[in-house]
Amino acid sequence: MADNLTVKTFALGMALVALGAVGFHELDGMVAADAGGDPWVNAVYCSVITLTTVGYGDICPAAPALEGKVFLIALSFAGLGFFCGPIMDLTSSWSNSVPGGKLGVVVATLGLGVAMFTKLEGWAPMDAVYYSTITGTTIGYGDMYPQTDNGKLAAPSALASKPIVPAPTSGCSIPGTVTAFKAHCVRITSASRTSCGIEPSISTEVKSIRQVEATIACARPCAA
Repeated sequence: MADNLTVKTFALGMALVALGAVGFHELDGMVAADAGGDPWVNAVYCSVITLTTVGYGDICPAAPALEGKVFLIALSFAGLGFFCGPIMDLTSSWSNSVPGGKLGVVVATLGLGVAMFTKLEGWAPMDAVYYSTITGTTIGYGDMYPQTDNGKLAAPSALASKPIVPAPTSGCSIPGTVTAFKAHCVRITSASRTSCGIEPSISTEVKSIRQVEATIACARPCAA
C-alpha cells in the first residue's frame, strides 16, 4: 500500500511538473528572453520552482500576458495543494524510518546540495549550504540561483527537505493555524459569551461592535 502511494504521488508530481513546463515553454512572456541554456530545461526549472513556491524571480516569469498570469495562478494553487497534501502525507509516513529522523533528512539534503552545487556551479561549500537552505525552506531570495542547465535540473534536490521543515516555515501551516485559532476562540465564546461581549438584548449596531471586541479578546489567548 505504501509503495502504491509513493508511485501515485511521484506520478502526480511529474504530471504537474510536465504541465507547468509546457505552459512556461509555450506561453508568451513566461521565461526571460535572455535566459541562457536550453529552453525546455528552463521551462522545467521554472515549473519546479513555481510548484514548490520557491520563486527566485531569476528568469521567470518575464512579462506574462493575461493567459500566462491565469496559468500561473492555477499552477501555484496546484503546487500548494500537492505539497500540503500528498507530499506531506507521504513524507510523514517515511521520515521517521530514516536514520536520524527529520534531522537526518535535513543533514543529508544539505550534504547532497554541497556535493552537487560545488561541482555543477563551482560554488564555495558555504555558498552551496546557503543556497540549499534558502531553497529547501522555500524562502528563495533570488540572490543565488543555478546558471547551468545541469544546475537547474539539480535544483529540485535542494527541495527534498521542504516537507520535513518545521511547520512555522511552511505555507502549509497557515490553514491549520487559522482553523486552530477559530476553534480556540469558539470554545472561549461558548464557555463565556458574556466575557466575549455578546449579549442578546442589545441593538444590531452595538452587537457588531461587541463582536469585534470579542474577536480581539479571544485572540489574546491565542497569541500567548
